[in-house]
Amino acid sequence: MNEQKTRELLEEFVQCIHTNNVDGLLDMLHDDFIEEYPQSGERIRGKQNFQQVYENFQNLPNIKGYNIQVCGNTGILEMLLDYPDGGIYNACEILTFKDDKIARNTAYFGKPFEAAQWRSEWVEMMGEPTSEQNYDSRPTGRA
Repeated sequence: MNEQKTRELLEEFVQCIHTNNVDGLLDMLHDDFIEEYPQSGERIRGKQNFQQVYENFQNLPNIKGYNIQVCGNTGILEMLLDYPDGGIYNACEILTFKDDKIARNTAYFGKPFEAAQWRSEWVEMMGEPTSEQNYDSRPTGRA
């Protein structure tokens, strides 16, 4: 699969998440789909389990901004997520495609934190860690 196709599929994936299009998401998943959350030690195996997790997720977040990086059939999706309870998280998902479908997704989530003062002389600030200005793209529409 070429990188342009991978990028197009990642854009579609973002839109499906952002508009809560479960059927669209399921259509994008390979029959052998696996999603992993290393921080909690969880693995979701198969479309049916993914569907159940997604449909039972209380308070899905809004995607405020995202960046996409692509190398062959692998894509990296960085997102700023805004949850209904006011929680803001940075997320990074590493997706691998097979037969034009998502075969594997490994997702990491983290709360933004204040920059350490001790390293300030060697770094430059990117902006507020909760700012969508740190992301190149914004999803459109919302269910």
